Amino acid sequence: MTAAEFFKKPSVTGITAGIVARFTSRTDIVFGKILLNYISPMFLAFLETFTAMIMMFFYMGIKQIIIRLRELEKSELSALTICSILSGVIGPLFFLQGLNQTSGINTSIIVNLNPVFMSIFAVMILREEFTKNLLIGMLTLFTAMVFLGTEGFTKSIHFRIGDIYLIISAIGYSFGNILFKKYIHSRHLDVLVAYRTIVSSLIFGGIMWFFMREDLNNFVSHFQNYYQWILFYALIGIIVTYALQYWALENTSLINNALIAVSSPIIGIVYSNIFLKEQITLVHLGTIVLVVIGLIITKIDLIEKTLFDMKMRLRQTHNG
Repeated sequence: MTAAEFFKKPSVTGITAGIVARFTSRTDIVFGKILLNYISPMFLAFLETFTAMIMMFFYMGIKQIIIRLRELEKSELSALTICSILSGVIGPLFFLQGLNQTSGINTSIIVNLNPVFMSIFAVMILREEFTKNLLIGMLTLFTAMVFLGTEGFTKSIHFRIGDIYLIISAIGYSFGNILFKKYIHSRHLDVLVAYRTIVSSLIFGGIMWFFMREDLNNFVSHFQNYYQWILFYALIGIIVTYALQYWALENTSLINNALIAVSSPIIGIVYSNIFLKEQITLVHLGTIVLVVIGLIITKIDLIEKTLFDMKMRLRQTHNG
């Protein structure tokens, strides 16, 4: 088998895309930190969602987006709007606000609370089973946060205001995703993502236009000082990452994607150390170990369920 034939296998190309996507997606911390020295979190959130919206227009076409959105029921469209506000406005805004007021390393760690809140909301809203693995994984992740907040259990717990914003961001993303799973039944995931970027772009753009004109003027006046970072952020952190994540989802299994996601906190702290010159302490290393263990444990149920579904499909195919 030649190298070309090997990389044409869907599973390999999907896994490769997923791994590279993790490296490109965590550049949002580096480029975000740099850009927040020049522009506000609100304006950066607007630039991010607006870039994603333009990309979706080129990818799908405005006409195709409208056609598919008209296929949704009114109840689905209402739910989709609420989900878009939660995961497309509140989530990214508080993420960037938190990133602006805490370290890149803390950001890399705390954003991994998403599985905890998603699991809690899934049990509360979707009535999913609360398993032993889920409980152990959640407790491990909470222990990691306490370990970080107490500097290795040596002090009373204390978080920066930016850390609190990141926790709020995780809640917003998680709640929006769970509502999406409960109320949205369309198969066209790409158009739903496009709708979210449209809603968030309009909301951020409206706020900027009516309440933050000074930020707009500052952006125009000093654009030449940081336009290259905006281009890097848009190209690598958004466009390339979106493309790779879609490719990974289409060409590899949920199990592979779940396992690849475990690398995100490690990549984030390495980036923060190399590019932002932030010092990695023993507390950070201990927290990362706990976070990775917690993430793996919370994904065990997903892996077991996926393997069981695959086994049943194979059995049905064989019997048929």
